[in-house]
Amino acid sequence: MPLPDEFLQTVKDSNEITSVMSTYVSLKRAGRDSVCLCPFHSEKTPSCHIYTDTQSFYCFGCGAGGDVITFIRLIENLDYIESVKFLAQRAGIPMPEDDRDQSGRIKQRLLEINREAARFYRDVLISEKGEEGRRYLAERRLTENTVRKYGLGYAPDSWDCLKRHMMAKGYGEDELLAAALISRSQKGTTYDKFRHRIMFPIIDRRGNIIAFGGRALEADALAKYLNSDETPVFHKRSGLFSLNFAKNTKEKFLILCEGYMDVISLNQAGFDNAVATLGTAITPEQARLMRQYCEQVVISYDSDVAGQKATMKAINLLSDAGVDARVLKMSGAKDPDEYVKKYGADGFRMLLSRSGEP
Repeated sequence: MPLPDEFLQTVKDSNEITSVMSTYVSLKRAGRDSVCLCPFHSEKTPSCHIYTDTQSFYCFGCGAGGDVITFIRLIENLDYIESVKFLAQRAGIPMPEDDRDQSGRIKQRLLEINREAARFYRDVLISEKGEEGRRYLAERRLTENTVRKYGLGYAPDSWDCLKRHMMAKGYGEDELLAAALISRSQKGTTYDKFRHRIMFPIIDRRGNIIAFGGRALEADALAKYLNSDETPVFHKRSGLFSLNFAKNTKEKFLILCEGYMDVISLNQAGFDNAVATLGTAITPEQARLMRQYCEQVVISYDSDVAGQKATMKAINLLSDAGVDARVLKMSGAKDPDEYVKKYGADGFRMLLSRSGEP
């Protein structure tokens, strides 16, 4: 049965719309109401209006609109029940029992599976089996604090080590397939998706582990980096690596990098405003996501041909989203990770100060 009207009204009354929206976008007063750049389409002039009297919003540019529940559903990419739960939790209101919330239970189960998998990878890294992984991270000059901060781990060189561990914990084979932690062969057998790789947990803005990235330790690996397939809790186009840290930065800009190691090295050097796309070129959704947290992005891609091509695409998409795009011009290093190791935090900070318009 549907959620009681009285409960829904209590949730909405306890989540004043301007208070909720101001955590995602910059609001400007317009009499009794407010306006902002719409987070659901690219624009440079505010066309999204927030109405205090009706506790609603409407964008005259794209037509998005509704109450505070609709806003959370769109901005967090949640279904209706999950949006209500999100706001109820925000206000400290307990949810009524609803045995039919199958989708929400599935997603919670997947998040639980990801947390357990992350613990497994972490425990393997610090065990005897993780010596090669620890050596690689030491060669990349990552400190123990940084490794712990990002929850880095190691997937052993085994076809079913994770699978056996997870099934012993009570998780079914179908659940592990749904979480994209194992794959099925043409013969019908299942095996660990990540093997002999450094593991990077991908964490959303709310602190949930939603997926993984894995860096191969073999020099001749077919795929240097391997990312989780899309699942009900992971959508590559709409997330950013390390945004869970960068969203709390005191800086007024974000640094957009190509890879996990660039971001982690910069964060270790004191630049907590670094983020990276999730194994794909920047998307309009990611550009609009960055616009929620800043008005300027410094693009710090690799200096090779592919990096320059990706830079031009990023400039265009960020501009379309109303973000001032600046480009970091590096010399003497191929990427931010190498640059900060060679020239230190002060050298990179000086480079940032010289970043100019494209």
